[in-house]
Amino acid sequence: MKIEELHVLNFRCLHNVRVRFTPLTVLVGPNGSGKTAILEALQNNMQFRPGDTWRKSRATFKRHVRLADGSRVDQSLSE
Repeated sequence: MKIEELHVLNFRCLHNVRVRFTPLTVLVGPNGSGKTAILEALQNNMQFRPGDTWRKSRATFKRHVRLADGSRVDQSLSE
């Protein structure tokens, strides 16, 4: 499975982040900027559970993934 794009709303420190992946994608940034949160959003993509951490200040947590074959995985969780 090849992931082309990840869009995350209200997950950990990520308010509204879209990452487009290339054959070589490098995540660079200072501590607390969301590098690990992006990896966790990808890691947990197929295992969406109510216990996942989303921003408590927001009512909805959304995750959208676009795969190379054109299919999408859209998930959301609301309080």
